[in-house]
Amino acid sequence: GAKLHTLSAFVLLLPAALTIFYAIAGFAGCTLDGLVSDGWLFEAEAGVPLSVYFAPGAATGRLGPVSWSAMFSDVNGLFASAVTSLAAMLLKVVVLESASGAYLDMNAELRAAGSASALAALVGGVAAHPSPDYVTALRQAGVRTRAVGVATIALTASVLASGLPLMNVLPRPLLGSLLMANGVELTKLWLWDARRWI
Repeated sequence: GAKLHTLSAFVLLLPAALTIFYAIAGFAGCTLDGLVSDGWLFEAEAGVPLSVYFAPGAATGRLGPVSWSAMFSDVNGLFASAVTSLAAMLLKVVVLESASGAYLDMNAELRAAGSASALAALVGGVAAHPSPDYVTALRQAGVRTRAVGVATIALTASVLASGLPLMNVLPRPLLGSLLMANGVELTKLWLWDARRWI
């Protein structure tokens, strides 16, 4: 339907924006170094494949400078963060139930989020949690399978394994606009759409 067409158009927006950006830069005679110095691109960094981090002795060299005592010096802060994260995740599960009309096993969601967060921490990732805005958008578009999640995992894993430095080619304005669009969508979700779920 129309919503699925809108979702497909949004997915194609990133490669289209990249094509337009580099086409204009090429016609203007800009070089990559020039785009970096002008602030359009981030400073170039060499790509590092994920296998490097699991090589023998790699962990010892990277964990040596870590101040482990500083990590646990603020126990109250760690406890407050854990409680806040738990409450936020429970709220997101409730929102997902209300928005989709489906029953979600709270214990299963907590176990899945905990396991995913523990695994993500091993590679420097962030805490995992359900995403009401993305799930709701996919359901509204008629997506009822895990194909999108599997494709996202496969794409992320391929980038991590290859060490391809994507940040070297993604323009700052494009990333900023994506963050702004996500923020606007979250604001709309919690300030306007949530009225129907309370």
